[in-house]
Amino acid sequence: MRTPRPTSGPVVPANSDVPPHLVRMLNEMDEGRIVQTRRFRVGDRDVTVRLEAVMWKVLEEMCRRERRTLHEIVNLVAAQQTKGTSLVSGLRVFAAAHLAARRSGG
Repeated sequence: MRTPRPTSGPVVPANSDVPPHLVRMLNEMDEGRIVQTRRFRVGDRDVTVRLEAVMWKVLEEMCRRERRTLHEIVNLVAAQQTKGTSLVSGLRVFAAAHLAARRSGG
């Protein structure tokens, strides 16, 4: 796992013309960029998945909402992947689709 680099303070000062929710997100980006590795059993293979902490957080939230385990979600996404496509990419797209559906009320 990557060691976080020290930060020198907020990325965007609170008194700027950037909306407060964007300031908060920008200031939290360093933590979300840290890559974490997790292992799963996908079919008959052991698979290592490396994703940013923020992506794991979204997938874990999805699991709570859907009452599924992370292992189940990873296997669902893996089952939909076509040959030669990346499971990591599929998980990122799935997480983004989940956020988009939540935003639109789905």
